[in-house]
Amino acid sequence: MMSNKLEGIALGLVVASFGCDRKPQAPGSNTVFGDEVGGDVSGGDVSGGDPELPPAGEMASRRLALHYEASVSEVKSVKFGVTRVGCAEEAIEAKTYDLSAELRPFDLPAAANEDLAGRGFADAFVVLATGCYDVKATPMDAAGVASTRCSSATMRRITVKDGETTEIFLLSQCRNDDRGALDTTLVFNHAPQLESFNYAPSKYVQCGESVTMCAIVGDPDHDKLEFTWEGDIVKGTKSTETANADGTTTSCVTVSSSTAGRYEFTVTAYDLLASGQRVEAYLAEHGEALQSRDSLHAPLYVSCEAAGGAGGAGAGGAGAGGAGEGGAGGEGGAGEGGAGGAGAGGAGGEGGSAEAGPEGCPPGWWIRHHEHWHGFRPDDHISGIFSASFDYADQQVSIVLAFEGDNDLLGGIRVLLREGVAAILNANAGLRFGMTQAEITVQVVAAIIRLDRRAIFELGQRLSAMNRCTCPLG
Repeated sequence: MMSNKLEGIALGLVVASFGCDRKPQAPGSNTVFGDEVGGDVSGGDVSGGDPELPPAGEMASRRLALHYEASVSEVKSVKFGVTRVGCAEEAIEAKTYDLSAELRPFDLPAAANEDLAGRGFADAFVVLATGCYDVKATPMDAAGVASTRCSSATMRRITVKDGETTEIFLLSQCRNDDRGALDTTLVFNHAPQLESFNYAPSKYVQCGESVTMCAIVGDPDHDKLEFTWEGDIVKGTKSTETANADGTTTSCVTVSSSTAGRYEFTVTAYDLLASGQRVEAYLAEHGEALQSRDSLHAPLYVSCEAAGGAGGAGAGGAGAGGAGEGGAGGEGGAGEGGAGGAGAGGAGGEGGSAEAGPEGCPPGWWIRHHEHWHGFRPDDHISGIFSASFDYADQQVSIVLAFEGDNDLLGGIRVLLREGVAAILNANAGLRFGMTQAEITVQVVAAIIRLDRRAIFELGQRLSAMNRCTCPLG
């Protein structure tokens, strides 16, 4: 039988942490200390004797060295369980030990175990009676509960011999923090861009006349496009889209109106994702209130004035125009001739008879009587009156009223502008003129924009005749 005295026999226990990324720390850094180490011993009698283990109070000093980075491990202490067992499967009496030890902040040196060197570890040194032991080391968290990050480690039937230290190395496998990957791709998108806009035949049309309006839009990213047309003139009209060879898209609507006026509308192009969703809707879903579109707001002018009218548009005079503040200067003969002289003009050709008692003052009169002007001043440019860009648009009103005509196209435009300005002054003066400023503007601009020679000369003749009726202003 073994005696009860201390035999000076030792068991050195080392638990190395494996599987977690541990980095050595210098003394004084984030080292976690566990002060209490416990163990359980169980078993029964041993064949051939009844040995006893030394009481806990007779054990020599023990040490526990535990080294971890607090940011990556929850282990605060290690519980060592030392169980006396028979060396040949025989059972012995169970006993329990409480082991306390001080901690030392360093990693396992290579001299101790080259395979496990450089890892955080816990070490328990205890003096025991000779025999065989099962050893279990359990990492503990701050609450004293077995760690869920680092596993327990066990080694069975370790032999402790007289006068020797048996060193064993247990390996606790630790689970790393959960990791995944995030792959972020930034895609650049550009909004659609309007390339051009067309009216066919013109943005100035007569009542009932159809006009086709087309927007040509490109997209720098070659995205598919979606179009919307908004405004009273296009309400309920379905657009048609055509893909062009240069990568642009053309969207068109065809409209008409039986009511005179200025109609405004807006065409908008949106770029789309492959799914058909608007890019700006996708941005809104992800918290970005950004637009990805291009829009154009534009007008359409509709006039219901008949081609004939209040005098002067009939057979016309011969030659290069009449006398006085005279005519438009025709092409001669009975065709598109001058408006005649300073008289009131004829009753007109096929256009119909003049309204009873029409009133109108000629351009020369308006040059001398600025006090009767309404709506604009002599130094205003006519581009602001007609809201359009064409030849002579940068000229002042007072200069245009003194324009002289000729038989060529530019001469006809000069006369039409002169008579058109005078006609607007007459209409704004409250005279019985027979046309409104809007109607005059639409017809003058439409004729000039189209470069329609016949329309320019005929309208110039008609307005010239209307401007030379009775001038009641003196």
